[in-house]
Amino acid sequence: MRFWFSPLPLHGALISELSAAGLEPWPNDQGSPHGDICLLLYDSPERHIAAATEAKVVFSSAALAEGYSKLLGCREASGQPLLAGWRLERVGCMGIQQWMTGNGTSGLVGDAEPINPLMASVILSLLETKPQLLESYNDLELQAELLGSEADLTYRQRLHQAIGQADPLQQLLATLHTLKGELQEARGETEHTRLELHKAEEKQKQTAIDNDRKQQLLDTRTDELKNLQMDIHALQQELQPKVNSLEQQLQNRNRELKDAREEVELTQLQLHQVQAELKHLLLVDGQKQHLLDTRTKELLSLEENIQALQQELQPKLDNLEQQLENRNRELKEARSNAELNLLQLHQVQEELERYFLQTRAGSQLVEAQTQQLSRAKLLMAKLSMNDFSPHCNMAAVAVEVLSGAEVARQQPSLQVQALLNTYAGSLERASKLLTRAMRH
Repeated sequence: MRFWFSPLPLHGALISELSAAGLEPWPNDQGSPHGDICLLLYDSPERHIAAATEAKVVFSSAALAEGYSKLLGCREASGQPLLAGWRLERVGCMGIQQWMTGNGTSGLVGDAEPINPLMASVILSLLETKPQLLESYNDLELQAELLGSEADLTYRQRLHQAIGQADPLQQLLATLHTLKGELQEARGETEHTRLELHKAEEKQKQTAIDNDRKQQLLDTRTDELKNLQMDIHALQQELQPKVNSLEQQLQNRNRELKDAREEVELTQLQLHQVQAELKHLLLVDGQKQHLLDTRTKELLSLEENIQALQQELQPKLDNLEQQLENRNRELKEARSNAELNLLQLHQVQEELERYFLQTRAGSQLVEAQTQQLSRAKLLMAKLSMNDFSPHCNMAAVAVEVLSGAEVARQQPSLQVQALLNTYAGSLERASKLLTRAMRH
């Protein structure tokens, strides 16, 4: 530790002891002390007053209270050590050095020194007017390093005890000094009140002058406002027709906008309906496409069955080749017709794939295919059940095709009608050829 700090006047003897211990006063150009490198010093009120008288400096109760508050603030902000001056004088230079090195002090400090009765009366009257001064001193005592002594919390009782031990003349002098101090304080307050009153009168005069200026400025602004209102009224009269026209145009635009919105809403509703119908049509077309694919697969399967049947009949036809030499031409014709039927079946498949998007024609074509497929299956079943013997029932393999009444009742399209006629003719020729073959 190198520095000490105190905002209050200290005794010269205390400053000498601090210098002998190697401590220097805190530099004034660095403001309030900070960190833990500075010792904070305070003293009892009568010692500060005596130190101020010794140094012949002006000192007041307000300065004393401010100094105590500043020391308390430094202590709370930085936690720097706090000591009373009268305790340091008691321990001396060696005691200060021992305390700084952490070895404690060599002896007890003891109680505070007695107070002069006259000074006690002055301090007591001062505490009556400024009770916070005693509170600040007690706070300092509670936070200070006591160096083995007790905190001086009975300062007011020590003042009364000092006054009670004085002789009547000293008490009278103390009373006169107290009254003199009160009189000086009252005069000071009176002078302060007079100055405040003078300042108030000056301020009132200045306020009256400012009010006159403000009134003139207000009158000027009022005239300007009236002129501005007249200009605004004239401008309103001039712009009113335009405003009415714009309002009418705005109403027309709002009406048109409303109609447009209603039209857009109606269009959106129609669009939703069309989308729903389109989805339904796509679903129906998908179902029909699936049905058409199924029928196509069945026709292909039927073609494979016909080919298998041809392969099965081929050995028998080879065995009867010599007996049917005179029928070779008819057999070639039958084979040609069979190939034509296969070609026509492929054409039918292509026609189905081309017209599956046409709903009515597709539906009729599917119905016709279903009927012809069932008839073809029935014919194949009947053919497979006969053994082609000379005693077989030839009526069992009769060909069944759509009658004219059924065709007229179903009313198919021209394409379907032509397809049915060709298919029926092909089946009829194939039936005749097979009948002839079985008879021979």
